[in-house]
Amino acid sequence: MARKARIHVPGIIQHIMARGIEGKEIFADSEDRETFLQILAESLSIAGHKCYAWVLMSNHYHLLVRCSEEPLGTMMRRLNSKYARYYSSKYNRRGYLFQDAYYRRFGRLKSFYPA
Repeated sequence: MARKARIHVPGIIQHIMARGIEGKEIFADSEDRETFLQILAESLSIAGHKCYAWVLMSNHYHLLVRCSEEPLGTMMRRLNSKYARYYSSKYNRRGYLFQDAYYRRFGRLKSFYPA
Protein backbone atom coordinates (compact mmCIF):
# COMPACT_ATOMS: atom_id res chain seq x y z
CA MET A 1 0.00 0.00 0.00
CA ALA A 2 1.35 3.42 -0.96
CA ARG A 3 2.13 6.01 1.67
CA LYS A 4 -0.39 8.85 1.95
CA ALA A 5 0.68 12.16 0.45
CA ARG A 6 2.05 14.60 3.00
CA ILE A 7 0.12 17.79 3.59
CA HIS A 8 2.07 20.95 2.81
CA VAL A 9 1.09 24.22 4.50
CA PRO A 10 3.44 27.17 3.85
CA GLY A 11 4.33 29.08 7.02
CA ILE A 12 3.67 26.22 9.44
CA ILE A 13 6.33 25.20 11.96
CA GLN A 14 7.15 21.51 11.95
CA HIS A 15 9.16 19.25 14.25
CA ILE A 16 11.11 16.88 12.01
CA MET A 17 12.99 13.77 13.10
CA ALA A 18 14.98 11.15 11.21
CA ARG A 19 16.99 8.29 12.64
CA GLY A 20 19.58 5.84 11.47
CA ILE A 21 18.43 2.52 10.12
CA GLU A 22 17.97 0.02 12.96
CA GLY A 23 18.92 2.82 15.36
CA LYS A 24 22.53 2.76 14.13
CA GLU A 25 24.92 5.69 14.35
CA ILE A 26 24.65 8.42 11.70
CA PHE A 27 27.07 10.91 13.31
CA ALA A 28 30.37 9.30 14.33
CA ASP A 29 32.40 12.45 14.92
CA SER A 30 32.32 16.24 14.86
CA GLU A 31 33.25 16.31 11.17
CA ASP A 32 30.04 14.37 10.39
CA ARG A 33 27.99 16.85 12.42
CA GLU A 34 29.63 19.86 10.76
CA THR A 35 29.08 18.37 7.30
CA PHE A 36 25.42 17.65 8.10
CA LEU A 37 24.93 21.25 9.30
CA GLN A 38 26.54 22.61 6.12
CA ILE A 39 24.25 20.47 3.96
CA LEU A 40 21.28 21.54 6.11
CA ALA A 41 22.13 25.24 5.69
CA GLU A 42 22.48 24.80 1.93
CA SER A 43 19.20 22.85 1.67
CA LEU A 44 17.32 25.41 3.78
CA SER A 45 18.66 28.27 1.66
CA ILE A 46 17.62 26.61 -1.61
CA ALA A 47 14.14 25.79 -0.26
CA GLY A 48 13.58 29.09 1.56
CA HIS A 49 12.69 27.32 4.82
CA LYS A 50 13.79 28.67 8.22
CA CYS A 51 15.31 26.42 10.90
CA TYR A 52 14.77 27.64 14.47
CA ALA A 53 16.38 24.76 16.37
CA TRP A 54 18.27 21.54 15.78
CA VAL A 55 19.65 18.66 17.83
CA LEU A 56 22.08 16.08 16.48
CA MET A 57 22.27 12.85 18.49
CA SER A 58 24.55 9.97 17.53
CA ASN A 59 21.75 7.96 15.86
CA HIS A 60 19.11 10.59 14.96
CA TYR A 61 18.39 14.28 14.57
CA HIS A 62 15.59 16.75 15.30
CA LEU A 63 14.80 19.99 13.44
CA LEU A 64 12.27 22.74 14.08
CA VAL A 65 11.49 24.25 10.66
CA ARG A 66 9.10 26.89 9.30
CA CYS A 67 8.08 25.85 5.79
CA SER A 68 8.18 28.08 2.73
CA GLU A 69 6.27 27.58 -0.51
CA GLU A 70 8.50 24.64 -1.48
CA PRO A 71 7.25 21.32 -0.12
CA LEU A 72 9.21 20.10 2.88
CA GLY A 73 9.73 16.71 1.25
CA THR A 74 11.86 18.25 -1.50
CA MET A 75 14.26 19.76 1.03
CA MET A 76 14.34 16.62 3.18
CA ARG A 77 15.10 14.41 0.18
CA ARG A 78 17.97 16.75 -0.75
CA LEU A 79 19.29 16.84 2.84
CA ASN A 80 19.08 13.13 3.64
CA SER A 81 20.33 11.86 0.29
CA LYS A 82 23.31 14.25 0.14
CA TYR A 83 24.31 13.44 3.72
CA ALA A 84 23.87 9.69 3.13
CA ARG A 85 26.19 9.87 0.09
CA TYR A 86 28.80 11.74 2.17
CA TYR A 87 28.55 9.27 5.08
CA SER A 88 28.65 6.17 2.85
CA SER A 89 31.67 7.47 0.99
CA LYS A 90 33.56 8.41 4.16
CA TYR A 91 32.91 5.09 5.93
CA ASN A 92 32.98 2.88 2.81
CA ARG A 93 29.50 1.51 3.44
CA ARG A 94 26.52 0.52 1.30
CA GLY A 95 22.77 0.51 1.74
CA TYR A 96 20.34 2.80 3.47
CA LEU A 97 21.49 5.21 6.16
CA PHE A 98 18.10 6.46 7.39
CA GLN A 99 15.23 4.35 8.67
CA ASP A 100 12.02 4.98 6.71
CA ALA A 101 11.14 8.49 5.64
CA TYR A 102 11.54 11.39 8.03
CA TYR A 103 8.97 11.81 10.80
CA ARG A 104 7.24 15.13 11.35
CA ARG A 105 4.74 16.76 13.67
CA PHE A 106 3.07 20.07 13.15
CA GLY A 107 0.50 22.20 14.80
CA ARG A 108 0.48 24.12 18.04
CA LEU A 109 3.72 24.28 19.92
CA LYS A 110 3.56 24.09 23.69
CA SER A 111 5.33 26.81 25.59
CA PHE A 112 8.06 25.79 27.98
CA TYR A 113 7.46 28.92 30.06
CA PRO A 114 4.61 29.41 32.51
CA ALA A 115 1.89 31.81 31.39
